[in-house]
Amino acid sequence: AFAFLSAFLPPELQVFSWTLCAGCLGHLLFNFPPASIFLGDSGSLFIGFCLSALGSRVEVNEMGWSSVLIPLLILAHPEIDAILAILRRVRARTPISQGDKDHIHHKLRKIGLGPRGSLAVAWFASIFCGLGAILLSLASAQSATVALALGLVILSMALLISSLYFIEHRLATQLSQIGAPLLHRQLKLTRHPVLPPYPYQAVVFDMLPYYKDLQERGIGDLYVFTDEFSSWVRSSFSNAQIVPAGSYSIIIIQPGRINREQVLTSFKAIISNHSLLKNDFGIPWGLHFYTDSTDVRAFEGKFGLHLLKKDGVESQQAA
Repeated sequence: AFAFLSAFLPPELQVFSWTLCAGCLGHLLFNFPPASIFLGDSGSLFIGFCLSALGSRVEVNEMGWSSVLIPLLILAHPEIDAILAILRRVRARTPISQGDKDHIHHKLRKIGLGPRGSLAVAWFASIFCGLGAILLSLASAQSATVALALGLVILSMALLISSLYFIEHRLATQLSQIGAPLLHRQLKLTRHPVLPPYPYQAVVFDMLPYYKDLQERGIGDLYVFTDEFSSWVRSSFSNAQIVPAGSYSIIIIQPGRINREQVLTSFKAIISNHSLLKNDFGIPWGLHFYTDSTDVRAFEGKFGLHLLKKDGVESQQAA
């Protein structure tokens, strides 16, 4: 990115941009897989700041949209990754600054590429975006070449991202088809639950984040994890109804009180033993408690449990 930006900067900033480019290449000698040193937040934030600052100083022959689009095109790969990360975390209701394992390079690893292969894809995407910016600069603002350059870059990045999501989804689906039967065979499931009179409490385990993390490790780790998790559920919720919810989730419905802190501690220990993705800001990903009257009403609405009258007795059955 520094190399491509230098083509559009005034002379004094070109030297600065090439100096930063050389510094990054020098770091790469030790950071190339298998890496012996890593950049850290201070280094990466400094580089990101310099890229954005230099991008604001781009000069082209015909000012206008080109001065805005050229730096955006050069930095399209990290920009798209950042936008997707923000949207993902807003949707999951987790802090935007909270790290996860769903960045583009994580997805490349999950579909089977090694560190060097993932790095090669990232380099190719960045070089392609830079060449798109060069092509844009050679075209006049009214030329059809502008639309062609933008279209090629946007289409290529869209194809790359959509391919990653498609392949990852296929792998996750295949793994869930194995993982869900493993989990369901080891647990005594209630297919048609009848909810106990209130007060009752519920807890939901959405196993998708953990299946996604296990998919790059293989079936052996999945067997061990589902066996340990199932044993813990059987011992911790012996009087509860265990209801399957789709391919990835199970719902625990228990009369009376659920010991929230004990469940949290035990579940954290299990996922920590397997080095699985977890949310360090309190509740692990995929774990949801419904422990008061407001929560229970939300639970009934979310999971499609409807109040039915039968023989004068109020009961609730799965829709």
